[in-house]
Amino acid sequence: NKPLAPHITLARKADLTVGTLSQELAPLAFDANKLILFHSTRVQGTLRYLPVLETPFANPLKEES
Repeated sequence: NKPLAPHITLARKADLTVGTLSQELAPLAFDANKLILFHSTRVQGTLRYLPVLETPFANPLKEES
């Protein structure tokens, strides 16, 4: 057992050779409506991401009734 080390993984097994990094991390935009906390663990030798907690984001632009 290791202590919990919360982090955000931006890339896994990324090719870090010259010229490839900028292509892999090209700008992108998206809307996020919830946050999901995952626990990464190996199940029968395969890395799996199991959800631990899920919570919606508040929508400040949504009109209140």
